[in-house]
Formats: sequence, C-alpha cells, structure tokens
Amino acid sequence: MTTAVSSAVDAIGDATRAAIEDEASIRRLTQTLQENAPAWTGSLTAIDAFIKSGQQLAFTDDAIREAVGKLTVSTGDVGRAMDLTRLSMDLARLKGIDLATATDYINKALGGQIGALRRVLPFIEANATATEALAAIQKAAAGQAASYADTSLGKIETASIRVSEAQERLGREALPLVADAADNAAEAVDLLTNAMDALGIATGDTTPKVQEGAGHFNDLGTALGNVFKLITFSPIPGLISELNDLLGPTVDLTEATSRRRSL
Repeated sequence: MTTAVSSAVDAIGDATRAAIEDEASIRRLTQTLQENAPAWTGSLTAIDAFIKSGQQLAFTDDAIREAVGKLTVSTGDVGRAMDLTRLSMDLARLKGIDLATATDYINKALGGQIGALRRVLPFIEANATATEALAAIQKAAAGQAASYADTSLGKIETASIRVSEAQERLGREALPLVADAADNAAEAVDLLTNAMDALGIATGDTTPKVQEGAGHFNDLGTALGNVFKLITFSPIPGLISELNDLLGPTVDLTEATSRRRSL
C-alpha cells in the first residue's frame, strides 16, 4: 500500500510539473504574439486547433508553439506563421531534424540567406529569391510530415504525445489542490518552528524533557508531511477508501478531506 501511495503521489507530482511547464509555454507564445502580430485578436482558438493537428503528426505542443512564435517574429502575421510552421514540419521529416532546426532554415529562407541555406538544402537554386527558396522547399518536402506520422515510429511518437497531454490535463486538475496543500504545509512548518523555539530546541537545550519533546515534534513533522500528500491527492479514484480501510476507524480521511474542501 505504501508503494502504491508513493507511486500515485509521484505521478501527480510529474503531472503538475508538466502542467506548469505547459502554462509557461502558452504564456511565452502569447507574449510573443502580442509583441509581434499587430492584427492578432488575442484568441488562441485557431492556434490550439493548429497545435492539435501538429500533434497528430508527432510534434509536441511545446515545439509547435516555439516554431509559431519564431515565425511570427519574422512575418508579423500569425496565420502566415502557422503556414510556415507546417512547411517546417514537412522539412523536419524530409531532413530527419527537429522542428526547431527546420524552423531556423525556414527563417533563413525568409531572410534571403540563400548561400547558408544551400549548404544544407542544395536543391535550392543559388540565385533564388526568398519566395523561390520557400517554393523549392515546399516542392521537395510536401507531405513528408503526414507520411512520417503514418510510419510505426511516427505512430509510437504520436501515442506518446497523447499520453503526455493526458498527464498535463491531470496536472491542471491537481494544481489548485497542490497549491492549497503547499500553503497549508508552509503554515504547519511555521507552527512547528514556533513550538520548537518555545521548548528551547532551537537554542540547543539538551535537557531530557526538551529532547523528548523534540522527538515528538520530529515525528509530528513527518506525519504532517504524509497527511498533506494524502489529502492533496485525494481525488485519485479509490485512494481515500483504500486508506480508510488501512487506517481503521480512528481516522476518516474522507470526512477530513470534505471538511478541508468546505473551508
């Protein structure tokens, strides 16, 4: 049972970290669009739909947001940036490179850096304009992302991305509980510290009674940490019922959790 609880807590911890990182990625893209796309209305609906379509081609949401952000800086237009991100996806699969590198190549084409670009994409004509370079990439790479997604490896990567997305959704649900528990844990630590100071523990008092008190407070601190973990992640299906069976009638975690949520 201890192992099961520990595994559940670790899983929720990983999920909340993933959700926090996803929120940070969204904030970075939002700020980039606000600063570089004057016509952008502030809506992420079209971008979210584009990201979902890219995930079906085995690209992560973070990688797609980064590409859209870079290309928005270059073009000043979100729609154009998404079109070029799709081209970057095809180029990435054509060359067997990551999306960030492919996006850098597209940016070189946009900037007319044909000489540097031809060293990695020799099919581009030496005297090509930016428009001609992009057209050459389109011709060479068209359909490569979809073809890759249909391979065994592409399907495995797509499935892995779906698992990661589910983990992020779980993390978003758990975040309010985690934040609440962290606040309560900090308050408990303050109370323990004050109590220990009152007993003289912090000043190094070594009388037997004080040392006995210190031991009790250490035990209490450990117990509090475990309780916070269990209460924080109580939405895990069946966990509270299982814990109640284990702990017996002296502790009813379901009732304790209900009281906590009503505060």
